[in-house]
Amino acid sequence: MARRRTVRRDEAAEVIQEARRILKDQDAAALADGATLGALEGAASDDFDETFAAERVAALLAADAWRTLKNRLAQRRSQERAVEDGTAPVHVRLPPDIVQALSGIAPSPVEAIRQLLVGAAAAAPEPGSEEFCRSRLCMPEVPLADPGRWECRTCGLVGRTDWPFNRHMMLLLAASADRTGSLRDAAADIYERFPGGLRFTAAAWAADQSDLPRRERRQAKAERSATLSRLADHGLLEEAPGPRGGAGYRTLEEPPEWLADLLVERRAEREAEETARQARAEAIQRAVAEGLSYITEAGTAVCIEQSEYGLELVFPAAPAVEIREAMKLDGDCRWDPDRRRWLRMRPVASVESWLAKAIEAGATVLPRQP
Repeated sequence: MARRRTVRRDEAAEVIQEARRILKDQDAAALADGATLGALEGAASDDFDETFAAERVAALLAADAWRTLKNRLAQRRSQERAVEDGTAPVHVRLPPDIVQALSGIAPSPVEAIRQLLVGAAAAAPEPGSEEFCRSRLCMPEVPLADPGRWECRTCGLVGRTDWPFNRHMMLLLAASADRTGSLRDAAADIYERFPGGLRFTAAAWAADQSDLPRRERRQAKAERSATLSRLADHGLLEEAPGPRGGAGYRTLEEPPEWLADLLVERRAEREAEETARQARAEAIQRAVAEGLSYITEAGTAVCIEQSEYGLELVFPAAPAVEIREAMKLDGDCRWDPDRRRWLRMRPVASVESWLAKAIEAGATVLPRQP
């Protein structure tokens, strides 16, 4: 008994198309013994089930014709799988001048193209390298919400601001971090002065700069106007024209989470600074009232008296350059040429290093008089 020829569902249309070609060409040699063109036409015109009709057509074909058709169908399936996998060969027509140029690289155009691709891949800069960043014109941007990280708007690379990939990126990150820091400080200052959706103008925000010279005042006003525009672009401010059409802005009812955290940090810093300032003032008052004592390297006890106006240092001879520099830079002292002594205009809370050096050099400490 002859083996039944099966046809896949995706092959049925092509088998029927082959039957119509045979009918058109009157190619009776493609039919099996006993099969007729009329029977083939009846099988091909059966539209009840395309797969069943294709199997009827296959049964009427000669063995050689069926084998050739099956090989063609198998090649087509293999080509489709190769296309899906990306391994299918591609036929490209190259201009004669391109073929001639490729022949100078390798005997065949395919080998020449392969060598060029390998060389281009080897020469391509690695992402994150300085060459890569310069060629791509990378622009790292530090976001307002997270100043500890950055993201490149050009290539999409991300990283930490304290870990730049290369020197070129480090310079760009420094500029971006400065801009972001200035915007964060400006946003915090605005929300501290105009909280809860209050409307304000650039002039109201710059009221604390009224004592600046006119030229600097104009420059500061322009810089603050640009800062307000950038904050509005970031969605931190809303444009709020005045009743007469003047430009103005309004803060948000609820600031973003990062800005609320920044306001809390600034408030805590101010409180800590105020606490430290009060503690230092109390220590200075206690030092002025009770005096300070210092034991020299030789074991001599020195009593240091000062007034609320500061203290005076009298040397038996000109002190060394290092002592003078320490008194000027660290102790904020100045030389009084008329009285031939060094003056500090405010008292100290403890015996600081510059004062200890001066005492070791033979200075006598006296309370300064107004």
